[in-house]
Amino acid sequence: MSNAGLMARQLAMGKMGGIHALMQGQHPLKQAAMGMGGVGGTSQAIYDEDRRPEVIQRVSFEVEEEAALLSQTIKDGMEDYWVEGGLPLPTINSQILSLVIDYCKKHTAASASSEDLDSWDADFVKVEQNTLFDIILAANYLNIRGLLDLACQTVADMIKGKTPDEMRQTFNIRN
Repeated sequence: MSNAGLMARQLAMGKMGGIHALMQGQHPLKQAAMGMGGVGGTSQAIYDEDRRPEVIQRVSFEVEEEAALLSQTIKDGMEDYWVEGGLPLPTINSQILSLVIDYCKKHTAASASSEDLDSWDADFVKVEQNTLFDIILAANYLNIRGLLDLACQTVADMIKGKTPDEMRQTFNIRN
């Protein structure tokens, strides 16, 4: 990875507080109940620190094994952390996980040519900044090297040729 790509990865991780950062707007207990495990459409009541019940919607995804195994974390977790109904992924919200699954499906499709993938990848990362940073965090957590490199390169391209003040403005960083 280029120096700009490494800088982009560090910026994204720093801006989002690392892979252990809470999802914006999510309570820690609410975050812990989200992920790949559980039965789709079921709800679970848990209590936050103030003992107020929150209803959590668990979301399940069915993913072809070949696509799921693009993730080293899932590959390792299938042996160690598999629970009935799936593999819990509490640090990734369902919208971002859905995007990650789309990426994995596209990159395991036998009919996809290199040229088609490059075009698809370019369109895939045309998302809002917060979504792009969430994709970086998910790709890092799931250890999907190709997706992590793609998303970090996108951030590096956003940085390239900008002054420090322009970078602060682009990423809403206060001095």
